[in-house]
Amino acid sequence: MGKIVLAIGVPHAPQLVSDPETWPEIYELVCCASRIGRKSELEMETLADNKAQLQAAKTAFGLMEKELSEARPDAVICLTDDHFDNFFLDDYPAFSLYLGDRVDGSTIWMPDKRFEFPCNARLAKLILEKSVEAGFDLSFSEEIHLEYGHLIPLNYLLPRRDLPILPIYTNAYASPNPTPARCYKLGSFLREVIQKHTDPEFRVAIIASGGMSHFPGEHLGGEINVKFDSQMMEWFKSGYSDRFSELTSKEIDQAGNAEMRNWIVLLGAIGSHKPTYASYTVSWRAIIGLGFVMWKANEPEGL
Repeated sequence: MGKIVLAIGVPHAPQLVSDPETWPEIYELVCCASRIGRKSELEMETLADNKAQLQAAKTAFGLMEKELSEARPDAVICLTDDHFDNFFLDDYPAFSLYLGDRVDGSTIWMPDKRFEFPCNARLAKLILEKSVEAGFDLSFSEEIHLEYGHLIPLNYLLPRRDLPILPIYTNAYASPNPTPARCYKLGSFLREVIQKHTDPEFRVAIIASGGMSHFPGEHLGGEINVKFDSQMMEWFKSGYSDRFSELTSKEIDQAGNAEMRNWIVLLGAIGSHKPTYASYTVSWRAIIGLGFVMWKANEPEGL
């Protein structure tokens, strides 16, 4: 019986791999469609504040990278949303997984780096096969290229690129989107496949990346729903994972948390467990609530 040994939720904001001195340029790019004026909180943030925010994020990533290395997973399921790089409105799936043995990618946010990772195609094909039996009918592809939703977290968490990954995409932005309840159910299905259909002692880690609150390219660009983010952080810390499945798409989308769908899949996979690490930082210049949460298994049971 396989087990989930580690679960990690992180942001993938481009600012996390950019010099804080360039953050104002990114701010203007992201807020080009905004109808709101500059926030007073933004005007109060200094370059020193932004440098401290970036350092705090790097510290969180470093702690998680160490735990991931020590967990020795046989596969790392990587959950994120596609930013219209692999999928477009001619055919945008609710959920899609990659079936290849290797995957590469690049991003304008790290122009000097080219990424390539081994993949656990055997696990991907097992999930696909069982998904049909379970009524999920997952989309699949052998022709994707990783973009920043995966690459920014993996740049920190898998610097050696030596663990097999399994990229899975959730539709966060091309409405209509999967509901939080459906995302949670997908996570529960993934847990069942790992526990019931993989070899004994098969070890899986899960990384979910995305927001928290932000409104990229929208009329609310520049806003951060700190109240909603803070409520979610309390649920994380209390182990109330099923509370997320009760949210509606309208609630998370209006709060700028469309990408929480990726995290909710993770929560469905691990169930009600309190995290071993959680932090939240508001960065008005980075235009996002930076949430980091990690759940570590109590061996030998797993999460």
